[in-house]
Amino acid sequence: MAFRFKSFIFNGTRFHTKDRERNLRTQNSGLLVNSQTESYASTSDNNPVTGAVDYYGVLRDMIEIDYNGKFRVVLFRGDWVDSKTPDRAVKKDEFGFTTVNFSYPLYIGNNDVSHEPFVISSQVQQVYYIQDPVDVNWHVVLKTTPRDAYAQGDETSEREMHIQDF
Repeated sequence: MAFRFKSFIFNGTRFHTKDRERNLRTQNSGLLVNSQTESYASTSDNNPVTGAVDYYGVLRDMIEIDYNGKFRVVLFRGDWVDSKTPDRAVKKDEFGFTTVNFSYPLYIGNNDVSHEPFVISSQVQQVYYIQDPVDVNWHVVLKTTPRDAYAQGDETSEREMHIQDF
């Protein structure tokens, strides 16, 4: 069975589709997926380098697939920005902020065989986009933390602190 949602809370974070938040004052449709990928310098390169690539997008649809009550998977469909071409759609500004340009989508059209807009909800981190007042095509990315999420610290470092106090 499959269910479609316009709003969903996952790991303490509320997500809305872009259509759902159209008449709202809040923004909960920003997506960030960090992916490990291998890069090659050339076609003759036999030593790929593994690195992290961030993909930024906007949430368009949420689908929960229920496999006969045995387990469930929630998929997020996003419109993703082209992160593959440096400085075209994703760049760092002079203050160190990541900015994205939604005019350059990663995939154009749904007929592309390699077009895979879905990610598993556990792979996603929520971000907010703030439009740059100077260049309206660019948006500053702000990462968020879920409500009621507190950094508790590392237990070993707490123990070490207490041992040093004596």
